[in-house]
Amino acid sequence: MDKQKNALSDSIPCLFYILLSFLVFLPLIFSQKWIQTHEGIRYLCLFDMFKEAFLSGILYPRWFPDYCGGYGYPVFVYYQPGFFYALLAVSAFIPDIFTATVFTLIIFLFLGSYGIYRLTALFCDKVIAFFCGVVFLQTPY
Repeated sequence: MDKQKNALSDSIPCLFYILLSFLVFLPLIFSQKWIQTHEGIRYLCLFDMFKEAFLSGILYPRWFPDYCGGYGYPVFVYYQPGFFYALLAVSAFIPDIFTATVFTLIIFLFLGSYGIYRLTALFCDKVIAFFCGVVFLQTPY
């Protein structure tokens, strides 16, 4: 009985973080427009080239020959490839790049918030840990 109660007490924050992670991206989902930043839709274009290079047999694409007007560009000098690999896995099920990117970001946001909850629950009360996970969801980076 105690294990069921513990599993239930951990599943409630998990479900809440899934819901809140989705709610954070609702404006982006309904507008169907990518985030307007100084880089614009660059990440969507980078992923499109990453996917093309990966599917052509390059397991760790570091150079995109079609970028910068066809002169090429070394991509992962500063950018992390982990997000692109996760997005590649999601894009196997969701073919639209925009939707797959939003879904991948929701997954990362959920994993981050639930991870913060689990980590702080080791040191603090579960209410404080829950609050820390919610604060993580509200931070832009």
